[in-house]
Amino acid sequence: EVNATTPIQLTRYSTSHLPLKFVEQYVHHMDKKVGELRIFKVLNNSCGPVECLCKTQCSCDCVVGKPVATVSFQRNVEAVIDVTYPNVHDKIISKSSIRGDDSVLLKYLNPNMIAITAAMYSPTSDEPEIVAVSVTLVDAVSGRIVTKLVHEWATLPVHCLIIENFVITTYWNSKFKRT
Repeated sequence: EVNATTPIQLTRYSTSHLPLKFVEQYVHHMDKKVGELRIFKVLNNSCGPVECLCKTQCSCDCVVGKPVATVSFQRNVEAVIDVTYPNVHDKIISKSSIRGDDSVLLKYLNPNMIAITAAMYSPTSDEPEIVAVSVTLVDAVSGRIVTKLVHEWATLPVHCLIIENFVITTYWNSKFKRT
């Protein structure tokens, strides 16, 4: 049993893309059935003994994830549909913009931003019916919810895309019968 405060031992498959000596790496796990996003800081066990899953002080050269944050969704109201990540190969069109008074406004781009799309159900009805779709923007390092948008009358299918500081969402509007 792994709870929110115990470190987890990451598998070699989940950490195969990480370099052997890294500074700070974070991984996350989205459990759609439970509606929970768990964020872990990756620790290299060669730095010292860390408690592994076997509850012993392990001194082997393994990689361990220390829990940083947990973001939970209401299971009886929201069902997570998808998690969207920004494309790391996207080119930034302009890192700054020139304003009317010739001052320069620099963009702050968060490469750790993820969008979690969830279908919202009516808690009072006997039959589950989608009444809205929510898009929650989360910082995947700190676990902070940046913003949450709720689109009423939205139903499936829902698609989401992140480009620079823009989140583009398409969905079917059941009231107006269009996307």
